[in-house]
Amino acid sequence: MADKKRKRWFTLAKLILAAGLIAWVCTLINFEDHLVIETHPEGDLLGDWEGVVAQPVDGSWSFRLEEGSDAIFSIPTGRPAGVLARAGESWEVELESGLTVMLPPGTAGEVGDVSEGQKVRVIVQEGLPTLLRRANFNWLLMGLLAFALATVVAVARWQLLLRAQNIVVPFRRAYSLTYVGYFFNNIIPGLTGGDLVKAFFVARDTDRKTGAVVSVIVDRVVGLLALALIAAVMVLFEPVAFREVMVIIYGFLGIAALGGIVLYSRRIRRWFRLDVLFAKLPAKQVLQEIDAAFFIYRHRKLALTIAVVMSFFNHFGVISIYVFAGMAIGVEAEVISYFITVPVINIVTAIPLAPGGWGIGEMASVKFLDLAGIAVTEAFTISLLFRLSLLVSSLPGGLFLAMSGSKVSDEEIQRELSTDPPLSEEAETGGESAAASEPPAAGPPAASS
Repeated sequence: MADKKRKRWFTLAKLILAAGLIAWVCTLINFEDHLVIETHPEGDLLGDWEGVVAQPVDGSWSFRLEEGSDAIFSIPTGRPAGVLARAGESWEVELESGLTVMLPPGTAGEVGDVSEGQKVRVIVQEGLPTLLRRANFNWLLMGLLAFALATVVAVARWQLLLRAQNIVVPFRRAYSLTYVGYFFNNIIPGLTGGDLVKAFFVARDTDRKTGAVVSVIVDRVVGLLALALIAAVMVLFEPVAFREVMVIIYGFLGIAALGGIVLYSRRIRRWFRLDVLFAKLPAKQVLQEIDAAFFIYRHRKLALTIAVVMSFFNHFGVISIYVFAGMAIGVEAEVISYFITVPVINIVTAIPLAPGGWGIGEMASVKFLDLAGIAVTEAFTISLLFRLSLLVSSLPGGLFLAMSGSKVSDEEIQRELSTDPPLSEEAETGGESAAASEPPAAGPPAASS
């Protein structure tokens, strides 16, 4: 009973954190349309008018003030640059393209200390309702297709890691369980995690329950490493603009490399006395079993290498959802900037601080897409559309679960995953003897469908 109450409070705390983060991000975004002028290239705000914009026609916005004059101002799309010039009581911007943009009167907006001839940029900032209203959902359909193809690769990768644990799961079964995992991760977050649900169903079909759990953990870790490697390569093309991303990504890869060395080096394990440490921890049996199953991958290097390569194709599909979401709302950003920033966003979102990463993902999107020149409201909208795509893509998981006739609860999962036989002497040594008894493999069997 105490455990149930503790879990409820823990889930409630995560929900409150997610709600708080989303509320904080909402204070940063625009719900109304704005016309903004800022210095170029510094980006300091000079003028800000609230109003209403219409769908761009012939490459120009139609901007009308929310209050005051009913005059309609024509503003070219994009972020055109030019110089300020006086036009009676108002200002106009003589654009580099040769066009002239008339700005609303200074009394209708808070125009800063400006001078004639100053270089500025004219920007129409759409509010969240406008962005969602005019989103081209055909691009989102492309994102759904990319996600479906990425899932096929993800399933094959998981099969590969299962086979490394001598667990054979048919492709159809692994495919349905992957979608069931999506369903629990994205549609009913805060209850049982999708990764744990996948491990639960596989564990019911095999006596290698720890191996089933570890395959799911390694699948997630391999995916995160592949994400980091994508960003680590792409950021080399834009090292100055994305210096912050470079520090995070290479720091993450450094920590991961250090962790891998500590986990798989017998000499370092003895030096740090990891086996003694595990034996003293409260959940020592679980940790020792997981450690032994992890150690099996020390002799499955080819399987891990292939899994990482497959992850690249998987994540190209996931990152494409962000690209298509940006295109759906007309964001003009270089595709490479998504391949630099989205991996960091997804890595941060994977931190289990909030159900489904809600709030964490939105905060990370606003933070890192800003480095790509994407405004806060647009970044938040892209994140919402990404979430919408995940929700729609996860719906088949509910259908697969209903067709299976199975019910999932925390109690069932805990009971199923804790029924391994007593640890062998090899497992109690931290997996070293167990690994030594396993002959090094030339490579795992090919994944079967």
